[in-house]
Amino acid sequence: MRRWCLLAACLAGCATGRPRDVRFSPRNSDQERLAAALEAVYVVVEEPRRPKAPPAGLIGHMSQKFKDEALGRVPAEDLARAAAKALRAAGAWAAVYRVAPPNAPDPYPALLGASSVLRLKAGEIEVSSEKRIEAERRNKKGNVTAEKVRWILTGRLRLDAALADPAAGERLSAFSVTGEASADVWQDGAPDTAAYKHRMAAALMSDCADRLAKRFALPAAARSSGTPDERRPGWDWFEPRLAVLPFTDETTSADGPAAARKTVQAELAEAGYAVIPLGEVDAALKAHGITLGGQLAGATPEELAHWLNAERLVYANLEYYQKIPAMVAGTLSIWEAKSRRKATVTVAATQEETLGSEGSAELRRVSGLSAAAAAKLPANATLRFARRALASLPRRAPAR
Repeated sequence: MRRWCLLAACLAGCATGRPRDVRFSPRNSDQERLAAALEAVYVVVEEPRRPKAPPAGLIGHMSQKFKDEALGRVPAEDLARAAAKALRAAGAWAAVYRVAPPNAPDPYPALLGASSVLRLKAGEIEVSSEKRIEAERRNKKGNVTAEKVRWILTGRLRLDAALADPAAGERLSAFSVTGEASADVWQDGAPDTAAYKHRMAAALMSDCADRLAKRFALPAAARSSGTPDERRPGWDWFEPRLAVLPFTDETTSADGPAAARKTVQAELAEAGYAVIPLGEVDAALKAHGITLGGQLAGATPEELAHWLNAERLVYANLEYYQKIPAMVAGTLSIWEAKSRRKATVTVAATQEETLGSEGSAELRRVSGLSAAAAAKLPANATLRFARRALASLPRRAPAR
């Protein structure tokens, strides 16, 4: 928890307040109260507690992955994104979202001009099975000689939600929704329900997010056009120039560190940060004799920020980057000029099924690699590493 708190404190000094705009035109007192709360919602998903710290090294990272699968946990960063996107689709201004540990101090609501804080906590995925005989074959004596068996798997995920006014410290509402998803399995023996928890995670998160959004949706007649995203309150917090520096690495991968760096850059740009183009960063560093990540230690963060005209710097070191078994692990640090502090998080990511083919498509898009070259890299693990490393930073909600 300490590392997340330090990261929040490190980056919490760059915002100014502005008057809020009103997204809705309320028709009654209940709608008026809801409209005020939904002007600029700040969505926070609680990071699940792990049973204990994983052992060090690759084996430890892999064993923790298997524990997470067995417990049926969903990726908190994906749930936060899905909830923010669904809320915006329902008409609420889900302005910013992030992942945070339970009960940790959070400076961002005030900095980002949040009208309310929506805290979400996901339970564990539960999967049940039901056996059905769809067809039988009988002999002349009427005995069953063969049957076609269908297993109906039903997954459920509970999501606890609490909406609060950060200024008054008042809880406005608290409730739970349960997302559901189903799958058919044709086989004789009973399927392993634990194996389907991660396979159903994406559908369950989407259903939870849609059910959540319906609880906050106002009638269409009560909505107004609102203010364009580029003029949202608190958006100036994202304006300081940010440079993603060349990664250092302890791997044998030729393309991996560059691909991971480009993926982190793309995630920060999508999150709304004013990222400096990588070509511009590399050219400025080369002018001072720096072409590799390992050479960054020869300059102070203040010097690098001056050369790059940047107020935020992102460092990273990759310890593992491999295809089989799929693993991307390392550390990512963010230095902020105003506080002159650096906060570091340690991240491990594996080839998770919840991303489907998204990782491969994203890796090809940001890296410019051919499909054949990208296929040699752990695409989903690369994307998961970037998202998990940046999960505690506020992110602007995706467009509807």
